[in-house]
Amino acid sequence: MKKTIYLFTVVMLFTTATVVAQEITKANSTQLKQDVVMIGGNIANFRSDFQKNANQVHIQLTPRIGWMLRERFMWGVYADFDFQAVQNAQTQIRYGAGLFARAYTGRGGMEGYSKTRLFGEFSSGFGGLNLKVADNSKPNSSVNGLAIGFGGGLAYFPAQNIGFELMPRYVFNTGMGSAQARTALSITFGANVYLSRSKAIEMSKEM
Repeated sequence: MKKTIYLFTVVMLFTTATVVAQEITKANSTQLKQDVVMIGGNIANFRSDFQKNANQVHIQLTPRIGWMLRERFMWGVYADFDFQAVQNAQTQIRYGAGLFARAYTGRGGMEGYSKTRLFGEFSSGFGGLNLKVADNSKPNSSVNGLAIGFGGGLAYFPAQNIGFELMPRYVFNTGMGSAQARTALSITFGANVYLSRSKAIEMSKEM
């Protein structure tokens, strides 16, 4: 009986996936056309752990505004904010802002899934990190200066003006301060809205 249920479930999932793939193939995606504006951002390492005398909070946010300079090639501005606090241990704040460039592939993933796209991203700007430890016998550290980031991942467009993405991202930060350099590696989840330039201008005037 269990084998019959499993087989039925597999058949239903395969049938559903086939229908969805056919619908996706028929769709005429416009998110990556020239002059499209992207508004959104990524979140990573969002967690909290409440324990006696050892509470922890960690959240990383990277808002972005991008513009399709040409089809599938985007540039824009970003901001970085990363907060991590461990009670009775340390508090770390990482911040930054700058420019990013992104390129999407023409097709994504498997045949038929045309609403998925692979992409790569490079960013450069100002960044800093301040680390404060609770133990007075250990030194605090900071670095402020050039921040360079690399990333890449998979974007999925369930609708014409909405995109979700999963992106591993590496940031190298160097400059002045007590620490020569700091690095950060994270896996981020993003949600973005894609608008035509005229729609974006119209919305900005209404705000």
